[in-house]
Amino acid sequence: MPRSFRLPFQSRARIASEIDEELAFHLKAMAARLEREGWPAVEAEAEARRRFGDLEFTKHYCRTEDVRREGEKRRMTIADELKQDLRYAWRWLRAAPGFAVVALTTLALGIGANTAIFSVVRGVLLDPLPFAAPDRIVRVWNANPTDRIAQGPYSEPDFLDLRAATKLTESIGGFFFVEAQSGVDLTGSGAPERLSAALVTPGFFETLRPRPLLGRVLVEEEHRAGSGRFVVIGYGLWQRRFGGDAGILNKTITLSGEPYTVVGIMRPEFTYPASQALTHGFHSRTSVPTTSDGYAARGFFPSLRVSSPGSRRSSSGLKPRALRRGLPTRIPITRRGTTPLCCPFAIRSSVRCGGR
Repeated sequence: MPRSFRLPFQSRARIASEIDEELAFHLKAMAARLEREGWPAVEAEAEARRRFGDLEFTKHYCRTEDVRREGEKRRMTIADELKQDLRYAWRWLRAAPGFAVVALTTLALGIGANTAIFSVVRGVLLDPLPFAAPDRIVRVWNANPTDRIAQGPYSEPDFLDLRAATKLTESIGGFFFVEAQSGVDLTGSGAPERLSAALVTPGFFETLRPRPLLGRVLVEEEHRAGSGRFVVIGYGLWQRRFGGDAGILNKTITLSGEPYTVVGIMRPEFTYPASQALTHGFHSRTSVPTTSDGYAARGFFPSLRVSSPGSRRSSSGLKPRALRRGLPTRIPITRRGTTPLCCPFAIRSSVRCGGR
């Protein structure tokens, strides 16, 4: 049955099949001629192959040449058709300039919108988080419908209560970061520079478990008052200010007039809570105002690792209501109407989560 549709260009398999058919036709014609001359059928076929020569070499040569010529034909055809299409489109657009402007604007907006959407989808859903087992990490927000607060921070007293009373967790940690409000001044060698900084509580790195590029992250003891000041610097600051020198590890830098020891350098993909230049412990209180009772005047954004070691339950498999059963229920009178809102960490920070 003949084929109703054939591609305009020949494939390698089609070229090989046609060459095999043509060579078989020539061998069969030569064998038939020898049979007419009196050769037996079997001997005529063998003699035809002998007279033809190296059959496999001929097949390979013909296939190679036909594939090369088909490729040249295809390229020339595509180039000619593209040239004709562009010429026709240019004449048509010149005849209708208003339509041309609208069409080009629509194309530009469509391409830009698709690029932006894909960038967001890639950043939010496709790129893996630079943490160990991110499906076991949950962010906790303060939600207060009365005050129209959908995702608010925890005050320091509430955060300490949360950390002390929370169940079903391996670890819990929080951070304070506000652009232009949680920065520090880097002085010493080189020009003074204002840097963005994230202040983190004990348990922050234990919860996220990022892998530093060099050195290590902050440990529990380094968050205690009187233990000294320690800092983990970001990859961008390390490259820009320190020239990628690994010797900066265990060296002292001056931040807001206080000496800090550099204990680690993070990887380029570590950008949580933001693309901060450095991360240091909260106990020093060097870059966040405090209230009269000594607590932080700014709030914390906690994250917790919900599963116990060896557990197969992930944050996505736990209901927010089940998580909130492990959260403290005692809320100060000033925070009435506030309820914890739990969101799996696998949902990026740019996505708002519900299901309270």
